[in-house]
Amino acid sequence: MVLDSRGHFVHSSSVDGPLSPFLSFLGTNEKRRLLAYWSGEGSEALVNVLDASDFRPVWSRNAFPWIGNGDFLDFDVDRDGREELLFSVGGHDNFVSCADLATGEELWRYDDRVTICWGRLAIGDIDEDGDNEVVFGTEYGNPGGTSSIVVLSSDGQLKWRNDSILGDAGSTPTMLADVNGDGFLEILKVEIDLCGRDGHISSVLCLDAHGSELYSLPFGGSSIAIADIDGDGSLEGLGLTNGRDGGNHDLSEMICLDLAAGKRRWTTKVPRVYLSGDPIIADITEGDGLDTLVTTGMPSGYGRVPGVDPWGSAFIFSTEGDIEWQHEFPDWAGDPMGCDIDSDGYLEFLIPSYEGRICAWKTRAECTTEEFPNVNGGPTRTGLVAG
Repeated sequence: MVLDSRGHFVHSSSVDGPLSPFLSFLGTNEKRRLLAYWSGEGSEALVNVLDASDFRPVWSRNAFPWIGNGDFLDFDVDRDGREELLFSVGGHDNFVSCADLATGEELWRYDDRVTICWGRLAIGDIDEDGDNEVVFGTEYGNPGGTSSIVVLSSDGQLKWRNDSILGDAGSTPTMLADVNGDGFLEILKVEIDLCGRDGHISSVLCLDAHGSELYSLPFGGSSIAIADIDGDGSLEGLGLTNGRDGGNHDLSEMICLDLAAGKRRWTTKVPRVYLSGDPIIADITEGDGLDTLVTTGMPSGYGRVPGVDPWGSAFIFSTEGDIEWQHEFPDWAGDPMGCDIDSDGYLEFLIPSYEGRICAWKTRAECTTEEFPNVNGGPTRTGLVAG
């Protein structure tokens, strides 16, 4: 379904069988804007790529063992001048696949203990060897129940994997950023206590280009966004605690982490949290520094605690951690996104709610569409849209 910038219906297309709710806008291919999504189920699951201007199929691939999580990343991974499409496949036989974006032909796949749920891949030259690496996490896929952070070369060969991650590293985004100013990209990953598996407090992990752990910072949440919010030249990570996957704690707070020092900078109490979404960072209120928009809530469907009524909350936090705006929903509030949807030069932000609504707000913060290309951010998953 397509809506215009005022939320009015424009177009819809029917799809046979189950359809993933996650759509991914891709880069241009032969001057076309492309859209990717999953459909089908079981062995009939399909990856579909459409022309976003007229919704005509470009290509489809089938015979996957399970529908994927909607995370598609288009990038010239091997630097041959042609863009590839990377995605992960969940279910019983998990793997990461790299395909030619123009044709859908699979170029390689990696399937050694790849248990990925909703975690997003990241791409970057983390060791400055001139070759891009593909970086992702796994979910409890090793003997003994540990998880992994995996790094592949641009042709899908294993460079290294760290199999000692205590929590679930396959359900959270992978992010790459130079957090200590040494000129190399570090790997940042939130490992979570999925569904209260063992009660440990979730942590933000920082690994170097060779897989060595630089620090593990207790967090209690499930996702962070990364940016230099105060202009001091150092990156911060921000996110809400998570009542289901953050570990055995009773904290309901927003946390700002100093990623260079590996310590907390500030915390702000909020009324309640449960399933917290991926934050976005932007100059929403036109104040000094950047703001953080994040959501949380109790869904009426999957993940609901029996006997607890659904609810949702959204917050905007200032650079210093003050709550600048708050909105309540009758159901779980999903991941927010921001963009200049009506091309007036100012930012709008949108939040989907589990009861079947999409809500949009206008701001007076100047914005370009290049700053907010999509909810997933760029190939390193950092910048103004991260997480």
